[in-house]
Parts: sequence; C-alpha cells; structure tokens
Amino acid sequence: MDDEKKEGLGEFYSRNYLRSSAASPDDARARHRLAAYLNEYFSDDEREIGLFIERELGLKPRSYGSATYTIYWESFLGKLDIGDFLDVITAVVRFRPQQRKNRKGSIVTYDLLSFTRRVVAEQNLAYRIDDKGGIHPSIDAAFAINSLSLLRRLDDAKLQASAEHIARAERSLLPSSFDGRQAIRSTFDAAENLLKVIFPNCTQLKAQSVTEQLGPYLVSHFREDRTEKQSADKLVKSFIDWIEAAHFYRHASGGTETSQPSEEFTIALVSQGFSFVRWIADIYALQNSTLQE
Repeated sequence: MDDEKKEGLGEFYSRNYLRSSAASPDDARARHRLAAYLNEYFSDDEREIGLFIERELGLKPRSYGSATYTIYWESFLGKLDIGDFLDVITAVVRFRPQQRKNRKGSIVTYDLLSFTRRVVAEQNLAYRIDDKGGIHPSIDAAFAINSLSLLRRLDDAKLQASAEHIARAERSLLPSSFDGRQAIRSTFDAAENLLKVIFPNCTQLKAQSVTEQLGPYLVSHFREDRTEKQSADKLVKSFIDWIEAAHFYRHASGGTETSQPSEEFTIALVSQGFSFVRWIADIYALQNSTLQE
C-alpha cells in the first residue's frame, strides 16, 4: 500500500505531474469545489447556515429576489476576498463539521471538515485547517507540527496570553496578510509573557533576565544529567541570541519603522522562537506537576 501511495496510483494526472512546488494563497478551483460540496451539503437548510454566516461574519450569502432563502454558493464564494473566503470555511465547518443525510433511500455520511482539508491539500493552498475549522498558515510539515503542539502546551489559563500571541503570530504568516514584523513581535511577546508568569517580578525579556532567572530555572530541571545540563546551558545562550535578533523588529530606532523582513527570514526566526516558547512551557508544566505531587 505504501508503494502505491508513493507511485500516486489512481491520482489525477495534474496533481501528480503538474502540481506547482509553491503553495498558493488562493485558487479558483478550490472555491468551485467547495461551492459544489456546500450546495449539496446544505441543500435542506440554507436559511440556517446563511443566517449563521450573517451573524458571525456580517456577510450576505442570500440571493435576494427569491421567494425562499437561497444561496448560490459558487457566486457567493467567488466574489469574496481571500480573508472572507477563509472565514466562511471556518464558519461552515464550525456550524456543522459532519452530517448524515438520506439520499434516494440510502444514508450518506458527509464529512465537511475532511473534504475542506482535502481540497486545500489537493489544490496546494498555503493553509492548514485545525480540528475546529480554524485556518492557519502551512509553512511546511515541521512548522505545522511545531505550532500545533505549542498551542496545545499553552492550553492553560495562566498561559492564555502567550497562546493569543502565538495565534497572532500565525495569522501574521498567512499569505493573504503576511506581516513578518508582527509575526516576530508576537512570538517575542509570547516568550516574554511566559517569563512574567514564571517570574512575576520580571518585566522584560532580555539577556539579563534570562541569564539571572529564566536560564537557571530551565537548566536546573536537568541537574541529574550532566550532559543534558551542559547542552541546556548552551541552548539558553542561543535563546539570548534569538532575543537579541528579534529585538531589531520590536522597536524602531529614531521613530522610523523597521523594514519588513523577508518571508524566509521571518519563518526561520519565528520557527526558532516557537521552539523556545515550547521548551519554556514544557519545563513550566513539568515543574508545576512536580510541585503538585
């Protein structure tokens, strides 16, 4: 079976051989495919999903002039800007991710979440869809895994502010609204918030606070393993280097805004920042669980 997957058996020719290596921020065929699916998926309750979209997004999917509440999905989705289009994906999945319908005497199971994920992957869009229908940038597989595991680790009431900063960093990486400065700043803010949670008297994330407080806190977790402790000490030093690199994009010198960093540099710096935030959050969780035992 693995060999068949590698060979792409049964796959469409264009997806096997004409697929671009670069992911796209938008795609007309993706919109058309989703419209065709939604037309069947909500055929019995267009009014309910239409009103939900109106309430949540302020968009008007209804086709006026009809005696009933009718949505012409292809026309509606085709006119949206990319931000609204992605929001509609989230809205329809949130409203009803799955359902079973009677079709000509047979019960058919529809999985809207799986279908939208498949369309996004097959049309090579630069996004991933989480379990609740939220849209996130899909830099690569490693980045997606790192950001998902990080957000799960920050699922703690005390770490909510850090989680919000990470979510904002992710939104800033979306192709439709890329803002490298904000992505770096938000990642820095997530790390700084963790510092303040662990050490309430610390007000700034800088070399001194890491050297004197956060660094020893992290390294002390590995006191029983000399090699791991030495390696952790080096990692703390690289974290200080990361802080200093990110600082260039946090505050403009002389009142002039710094230029936007390139996408490749932003992803490199944010990815490293995510890893450091995850490491701090991991140690915080482990230390807390030890104290509670």
